[in-house]
Amino acid sequence: MLNFRSIKQQCTKTLVIEFSIGVILFVGGILLKYLPSYQMDIPLERKNFNVTYPLVSETFPFLFCCIFSWCIPVIVIFYFAQKRNSSKYFITSITSFFFAVSLCLFLTNAFKLFAGKPRPNYYSLIDNKKASKVYQSFPSGHSSTTFNGMMFLTLLLCGEYKIFNGEGSILKLVGCCLPLLFGCIVAISRVRDYFHGYDDIIAGSLLGCLTAVLCYVLKFKVLWSTNSGEIETEEYKEFDDNYIV
Repeated sequence: MLNFRSIKQQCTKTLVIEFSIGVILFVGGILLKYLPSYQMDIPLERKNFNVTYPLVSETFPFLFCCIFSWCIPVIVIFYFAQKRNSSKYFITSITSFFFAVSLCLFLTNAFKLFAGKPRPNYYSLIDNKKASKVYQSFPSGHSSTTFNGMMFLTLLLCGEYKIFNGEGSILKLVGCCLPLLFGCIVAISRVRDYFHGYDDIIAGSLLGCLTAVLCYVLKFKVLWSTNSGEIETEEYKEFDDNYIV
């Protein structure tokens, strides 16, 4: 059974540093939302049909995407940790996932500021007094956030159920990849809702996937190994009274 004391005892100096950097990236990513972005020129202005699409309700609000994409992987991590009765698995997996989320958020908002691409519903947002959102089309934040969480979840499932080490099956593979289907639905909905173009959602999806894969492979055994799904072992040394490195 997991408890706070056992989790604290499994914290390593590396994990503490990684979590701290994750916090900095997460806060930095939020602060970037409030900075002025580059503003691309719009040829022909209101005569340009690429930026005159109507303002419609979002199929998936961003808050929903965050809650779904972050909470489901955390629940799965907790379940797998309980299954192993391993606080080390829990704290390492949570730190890795949090770093993936923070890195994705920071890069997404940084690229939005640098690109300054107008949304397809640019003038509708202007007319509805939502000017702060008009130059945030590239890359899609919904797509990057959702694919980040769903890709990490898919990797967790593939590792846990030994999909690529000879014990898997087509049925297991399809089941483990189902989270990515939700990511695709969310991404495509952003084009249907006129908030993004296809290049925006492709870039956002790739960004979310890449950050998730990067953070997963740094902490977990490779998916084709016999012990896939397990975290990499570290060399430990004493660090104060409650921490090890």
